[in-house]
Amino acid sequence: MRSRIAVLLALSSGGALASSAGPPAGSSGVPAAANIPAENTCVMCHADYPLNPDSQGTIVLSGVPSRYVLGQTYKLTLKVAHPEARRWGFQVTAVAGSDLHGAGEVNPLPGDRMTQRVTGGMAGRTYIEHGAIGRATGVGSSGGFTWQFNWTAPSSNEGDVTFYGVFNAANGDGSNGGDKIYAPNSGVLAVSKG
Repeated sequence: MRSRIAVLLALSSGGALASSAGPPAGSSGVPAAANIPAENTCVMCHADYPLNPDSQGTIVLSGVPSRYVLGQTYKLTLKVAHPEARRWGFQVTAVAGSDLHGAGEVNPLPGDRMTQRVTGGMAGRTYIEHGAIGRATGVGSSGGFTWQFNWTAPSSNEGDVTFYGVFNAANGDGSNGGDKIYAPNSGVLAVSKG
């Protein structure tokens, strides 16, 4: 299943940069559920612009199965694009249930350093995000950037699994100013049926 989401909102002013170390766990924009508060997004550190400051940012998560097989591992591809950005960052998580607890595991591909797994968020969630070294943030890449990573489906039926995520379209100047953060308007990148 391929999920393509063009992110649209009104134009504003401000900035944000893709941190080479990666965002803290819990920055993927999962909404509030049960007694668990909503997550932040990268706007908490990259605050010059509001979330989705214009209609130019797009995010596509492909490889998510329409219906997952228990315990099976899927190779997912995240592609982000913005015509002005020169550096990139992201964070994605998979959740399920009425409390939106972590569903399955996200991990870098074997031997890959373009992504990293982080923990420490709420409700047992794990996160995949841009790596901390080398070209993991696509420094100097114009137009867009792509990462690949694995998602292993839950070992027991969790019902529908929903993927949430945000990305940073950074200007590449080494600061956290002048960059833009995007998320799907619905917050949802993709859904895999249980």
